[in-house]
Amino acid sequence: MKKVIIDTDPGIDDALGNTNLPVPKISDVIQHTHADIEIINRVMAEPGQITLIALGRLTNIVLALSIEPNLETSVSKIVVMGGAIHVPGNVSKFATANFYEDPESAAILYQSGAPIVQVSLDVCNEVDISQDQFLHIQNSASASTQLLSSATPVLQSYYREHNLLRNHHSVRFNDMPAVAYTIDKMFFASSQQTISIETHDEESKGQTRITTPSITSKNQCLEVCLSVDVGLLTKFFSTRVSHYNA
Repeated sequence: MKKVIIDTDPGIDDALGNTNLPVPKISDVIQHTHADIEIINRVMAEPGQITLIALGRLTNIVLALSIEPNLETSVSKIVVMGGAIHVPGNVSKFATANFYEDPESAAILYQSGAPIVQVSLDVCNEVDISQDQFLHIQNSASASTQLLSSATPVLQSYYREHNLLRNHHSVRFNDMPAVAYTIDKMFFASSQQTISIETHDEESKGQTRITTPSITSKNQCLEVCLSVDVGLLTKFFSTRVSHYNA
């Protein structure tokens, strides 16, 4: 089975919906190796076996590629949560946060030759967890599900405030579809597309556009998920998480 590393970034406050959990001791969380070096070490130790799931800005992965060019042929896949093709962005009219806040890294990665799968808002916006499904998760007694239950209200209130949910009582976890892809890509319908990323125009920076391949273009063809079996994926998620015992 292929191993997976998730590269993400911290949010505001405690990044967990202000659940007031005890602050970890510095000795418990400090890392002595920078993220880009850790990515290199793990991928190069097991060529072809590591899938990176990029849930945050793409900075660390691009730094790793700049240090170790062989990373692009040694990583099994890079699953990127970000981009918006046929829907608006979530931090601007055109862009998602992960690309808007570091468009240069996104553009470099997309031109690197590394095997990329883009799980964009075209998919994430569709995957609402219903009230019944989330109640099923809340009824689980594991520490992980209780943490998720405690952290979710802040996220849910944000989506409600901005009218982003199909149902007032549902909730969405945008990182989840990207992780789910690495478990079973059959949840999604995807196609090979050439994507360009805007880096210069302030209004549209971070925008992902489907472009026509050309000999002179540096943009590569990559796999883009544009639709999802919502019922199947949300049932899978709620069942798996509610039975998770860690």
